[in-house]
Amino acid sequence: MKKITQSLMAMSLVIPSAALIQSTTQVEAQTQKEVTSPSLNVRTGPGTNYKIVDWLQKGEVVNVLKDGNKWDYIEFGNGKKGYISDYYLKTVTVSDELRSVTPYWLTLRNGAGDKYQPIDYLKKGTTVKVISYTGNWAKVSVNGKTGYVYSSYLSKASSTPLKTSSVEETQTVTAYWLTLRNGPGANHKEVDFLKKGTNVIVHSYNGKWAYVTTSEGKKGYVYSSYLSKSTASTSTSTSISTVSSPVTKPVEKTSTTSSVATATKYVNAADGLNLRTGRGVQNKIVVKIPYSASVKVSDVVNGWAKVQYGNYSGYANVSYLVDAQPSVAKPTQSNGELKGKLIVLDPGHGGQFAGAQGFVAEEDVNLQIALKTRNYLQAKGAQVVMTRTSDTACSNAGYNADLSCRPHLATKMKADAFISIHANSGSASASGAESFWYNSSRGDKKLATLILDEIIKDTGMKKRPVDYANFAVLRGSTVPATLIETGFVTNKSDAAKIGSPSYQDKFANAIAQGIQEFF
Repeated sequence: MKKITQSLMAMSLVIPSAALIQSTTQVEAQTQKEVTSPSLNVRTGPGTNYKIVDWLQKGEVVNVLKDGNKWDYIEFGNGKKGYISDYYLKTVTVSDELRSVTPYWLTLRNGAGDKYQPIDYLKKGTTVKVISYTGNWAKVSVNGKTGYVYSSYLSKASSTPLKTSSVEETQTVTAYWLTLRNGPGANHKEVDFLKKGTNVIVHSYNGKWAYVTTSEGKKGYVYSSYLSKSTASTSTSTSISTVSSPVTKPVEKTSTTSSVATATKYVNAADGLNLRTGRGVQNKIVVKIPYSASVKVSDVVNGWAKVQYGNYSGYANVSYLVDAQPSVAKPTQSNGELKGKLIVLDPGHGGQFAGAQGFVAEEDVNLQIALKTRNYLQAKGAQVVMTRTSDTACSNAGYNADLSCRPHLATKMKADAFISIHANSGSASASGAESFWYNSSRGDKKLATLILDEIIKDTGMKKRPVDYANFAVLRGSTVPATLIETGFVTNKSDAAKIGSPSYQDKFANAIAQGIQEFF
């Protein structure tokens, strides 16, 4: 009897444990779910009679705290909790693999979507552990942090070390400015900046990095994709134009850099370019250099160059300097077609909230197109207010505050329309322009349609849909609003257009014309 009792006691301990393990396994398998509805309300309780406290977009991932019959109690965003309908959820695909970051910088966010706040910025080549996939987003673990990244910018991490191959040949720099580093990787310190056309001697390759010597005797590593052979060869590499060179936010320089050769550049800032007493916007303005004026440029450090303009000498941001003089004249005469209308233009992103990065930087092209659009609107008699006129944020209080700041300005100014200008990102084959609307009853859809039609007609871009979207900048607007995606920064052909001063002028004219037709 004693042995039987002991056996039963052992079983009573084993059976609950097995049940607990089974239950835990089920909960873990369904800990995360993906939203399948375009817009899903989060409520205070399990039913439609409860108050709505927030909303979720399609593709977002939530942590399920309690898996109910029809309503799940979930955690989302930055620790927020509530109830959502289980009907619009699906279990995410669980993974456990290593992947490498492919763009120069990739934003790690605290949720599966662009609206979520950045946690960190991951450098190209960083290895992350993928926890799960949901839609186009991957939940990853990296450097002790967990967050979400756009999965298209991850590639399988190589398990074999890069091999170094020796070679002695002369090659030419094809990028506008190419960073010479003290090691084979973007995480290494800058040694110098080599301008387009500079010849270097390549000694060896370490993966995609070339070990080179400059004509001044400086040695270091450069990214080999931006080199082309000076003489005819059987190499399959192609030189990359200024427009299609990937744009990065350079990190602060930590070593002394000697001057590079002087080059002639032209101002491509519709509002003019500030010449300052030092490197950075915190320095005093010496003079404003007008649009299309020629300048002498040298000594580029951290995105700022020493600039000579006539008798003036100072420093300016190289983002607004181009090789060829802009040939399109700025519109100056008002024809009064939009007289009495106040338009708020929003160049998306800016400052610490960088946009998509590809062959061009989104925040830069957004601003250039918006500034040119302002000129056309003013020529039609409109009053124009910009959410930003330089590489700054609308609000420095955080990502969500920055998004809210933009439509709030239109409300504050009692604007007649709000237009947010953006550029898209995706696979290399994704291309075209599209527009989005939120509230058709106030005219959003009409405005979005008219502007997109004009863009397609003037620029020849591939036409993508006019779609409904629950974007913060549209949802937060109280006036007719639309968000325009001019093209894909990750598509070489699209980037060549949206990064071209002449095509930026076409986009601007089209946007202004669409606005005019709306009224």
